[in-house]
Amino acid sequence: MDTDCILFRLIHYLYMTYSMIAFFKNLFGKKTIPDQSFEEKGFVDLDFPITEITFEPTGATRCKVRGNVAGVDVGLAVVLHSEWNPQPLVEHGATFYWGTGNFQRTGPESDRFVSLLRHIYSLPAPDGPAAMLDNISVQVVGLNSDPSKAKDIGARMKMFFHYESEDGQRYAEVFTNINIEKGVLEFHEKDNEYRLPLVRAFCNDL
Repeated sequence: MDTDCILFRLIHYLYMTYSMIAFFKNLFGKKTIPDQSFEEKGFVDLDFPITEITFEPTGATRCKVRGNVAGVDVGLAVVLHSEWNPQPLVEHGATFYWGTGNFQRTGPESDRFVSLLRHIYSLPAPDGPAAMLDNISVQVVGLNSDPSKAKDIGARMKMFFHYESEDGQRYAEVFTNINIEKGVLEFHEKDNEYRLPLVRAFCNDL
């Protein structure tokens, strides 16, 4: 085998090795979304890199996110429970899927998520360290999108915080979409009047 052939094969092997390492790092590693303009027509939209989507023993779907958003390392998990009640809207040719879920704290990165919300919503900083609650229950509606299939094809949803409570100070709504194609969890503002109640729903210090 001549020298040129050996050199070609070596270069090809190194290229393939590098490509596979980059592929798996991008698929499973911590990802970064470039600094973005949060304000879109007066609303704040945040996209978080998905690091893992799994089926839980209970039948629930758990979506874990972690990454750098606007220079801040943030993360949390969203759990979609297993039971969904379809409600066809015949006149619109669409179906709503009603169910429940929760947001979960995954570590200090979740506390930084709450701090990020405070910052971009221009809310006062806490006196001490901000801490996200371990679990926040939500009612979920799939918007012509079945959340039970979120792991495979994603889901477009709206989530309701403190939906059964008379505590109006913590009632909030937010669009939360699992975008498989882009590999992100979209946390998009429903209405800016929910900013303070939303942060209150995630922590206890407001």
